[in-house]
Parts: sequence; C-alpha cells; structure tokens
Amino acid sequence: MWKYTPTGATIRDDQAWTDVDGIQHPANWYMWPIEQKTAMGLVEIVYETPPDSRLYFWGQNPDGTITKTPKNLDDVKSAQVALVKTQQGAILAQTDWAYVRLADIGATVPVDIKAYRDAVRAAAAAMINAINGATTTDEMATVLASEVMQWPVQS
Repeated sequence: MWKYTPTGATIRDDQAWTDVDGIQHPANWYMWPIEQKTAMGLVEIVYETPPDSRLYFWGQNPDGTITKTPKNLDDVKSAQVALVKTQQGAILAQTDWAYVRLADIGATVPVDIKAYRDAVRAAAAAMINAINGATTTDEMATVLASEVMQWPVQS
C-alpha cells in the first residue's frame, strides 16, 4: 500500500487514483519506477510485523506501524500453563490404549511407550516451570520461542 502525501489518501497497488491536479492514473501505476512514485508524492507504507498476540493486545495503524500493549503477565502465564496441560493430555491420550490393554488383559506396556509418556510428562513440567519463571513480557516471549516449549517425538 502507498500513501499519496498531498491528500493523505491510501492507495492499493491495483487501484486507479486521481492526483490533486485531476489526472487519473491507471491501476497498474504500481509498476512505475520508485523515482517516479516518489516524484508523484507516493510513499510506500511498510507494515511492521505484528507482535505475538499471546503476549500483546495490538492494532495496525494506517501508516503501517503497530500500537501494542502487553497483556497481564499472570493471565498470560495461566493461559499458557492451561495450554500445556491440554496439549499434554492430548499427546498422552494417543498412547492410552496401551494402559487400557494392561488393565483389560494384563498385556505389558511397551517400553518405548512408557519412556515416551515419561518424556512428555517431563517436558510438560519443564514448560510449566519455564512459564512460571518468567517475570516480564520479554522473558515470556523468550520462553515461548525456546526449545523448552518443544514436545518430544515418539520413536
């Protein structure tokens, strides 16, 4: 998107527009060289990358910048811990059949399944500890992007 500085109008790349002299420009004006766009009073709107919506309330301004406000850290922590517990339950449910079979007919639980389930529980505990250990929004962002937030893969 572009801003036509004489009027402040926002113009999409595929949109015809009329300048202050009444000259209508075709919808393919975006193919003009940058020098011509600048000479016509066009300034490209470069959009900032939105922040992590788990951590911030945010909005995109007409000039492409972002206005953001951190969410309450305790609320973020609670939501992330709840998410980890939900994910842990869903992951463990995939191998519950082995324990149902143990209770039903006394069949042995495969060693790799037990090891995987133990690894999932350990990973969840590490995630929850890391989440609860964050004291700032920036620390929480680091935690959420870290390897500690990765689930083990079943072999």
